[in-house]
Amino acid sequence: MAACAACSQARALAAPSLPYDVSTQLKALQAAAVAQLRTDNYELALRCARALAEIAAAECGRGGGGSALAQATAKTAPFLAVNALLGLGPERAAEAGAELLEAARLAAQPATQELLLDSVGRCVRTGGFVPAADAVLALLRHSPERGDALLRYAELALQEGPAGRQAALQLLASDAALQALRAPAVAGGAAPPPAAAAARKRLAHALALLWNVAAALFEGKEYKAARETFAAVLSLMLPEDASRARAARAACLCHLALREPQQAARYIELADQLERGEGGGGGGCSVQTQFLRLKCALELSGDDEAAVAALDSFALCADMVRGAPMAERCAV
Repeated sequence: MAACAACSQARALAAPSLPYDVSTQLKALQAAAVAQLRTDNYELALRCARALAEIAAAECGRGGGGSALAQATAKTAPFLAVNALLGLGPERAAEAGAELLEAARLAAQPATQELLLDSVGRCVRTGGFVPAADAVLALLRHSPERGDALLRYAELALQEGPAGRQAALQLLASDAALQALRAPAVAGGAAPPPAAAAARKRLAHALALLWNVAAALFEGKEYKAARETFAAVLSLMLPEDASRARAARAACLCHLALREPQQAARYIELADQLERGEGGGGGGCSVQTQFLRLKCALELSGDDEAAVAALDSFALCADMVRGAPMAERCAV
């Protein structure tokens, strides 16, 4: 009985002509839209959300910009529409993406941004990876400090199979993502210590997330996907990161497993350069890298000189000189 009454009220409120003052209309329509979403009555929820947005926009267009309630409603109404459209199925996905992008442009306040990220999560879980990523990028354009939005997107997308994983890698490899995770834009030049610390934490989180996924893919013998993910880790790392050589070795192993010795050799040469200090603050070559150099040389038929050079390099390895246990020397 209560549900029928709510439906009747929602249909009346969503009608073109409303015999109520604007404040009452806005509050009642918003409550009705939320109630219909909770009961999976998405078509009626969408009607309420559309009417809510129309009334709020008309009120904001009046002199003085409208009431504070109308201004706030104009920014939140798109989220209700997004959730309703997502509930209506894949055939309304394009409309949901357009509403989500519009909502992202309006999401200037922290509370509104949280609503946006909730909607992004719902969009990702229904397979809308591209519109969800576009919304995150739109958010970063006016709020570059929200690098956490990238992580929330990636965490959800990585759980959605190969398509989600590819979408997460593409987003994290974008210029906007690299800027947000590496060096957040702040007023007045260099980032203050709290902002710099937050940026380092976000970057470490992103790297750990991708590394764990790549390692699981490698263990599952999904070498191609693991190779792409390790390459994304390498591209995301800062130039001075001492772990870049480790990531290069991991990518090399993926290429070797795929019987691609030439590509593997390029990655292991990069690891060797990084360890020797060419392009990264290396502290000397390692047994792990020289072992893979030898393996790559043996895989490349006729490259005897490279094999001999790799063997000669073992004596110069810093961890060999230190006398590290063999298990440590051979671990990637």
